[in-house]
Amino acid sequence: MVSDLKEVEETTPISSIKNLLDSAKVELHVLNISAHPDEAEASNEKHVLENLLQGCNTEYHFVTNADFNDAVDHFVAENQMDLVIVASKKQGIFESIFTTHHTKTLAFHSKFPLMAANK
Repeated sequence: MVSDLKEVEETTPISSIKNLLDSAKVELHVLNISAHPDEAEASNEKHVLENLLQGCNTEYHFVTNADFNDAVDHFVAENQMDLVIVASKKQGIFESIFTTHHTKTLAFHSKFPLMAANK
């Protein structure tokens, strides 16, 4: 699962993820791509996510890469991931105009299975 660790409780589809993990009996890898991975790893939002995913077999990864798609592609290939989950977030009109849509970019350019889920 790719997470920006922002507004985790409000935006992460925890029940969908837990249902998938329970039925497939798999481990969840949470990937955060940030300019400051040490700050992300120590962030309050990471601790919130840990609490939400309590009881799940979860591993966290923090990487730095200026190219979001390249970072995800590299992580998926290196760790032989079977599926990538992204939380699709609703954006306001100005956000939708001025921000990069990572979910859309991954959907069109990735070579791996992608599941976009929203809360």
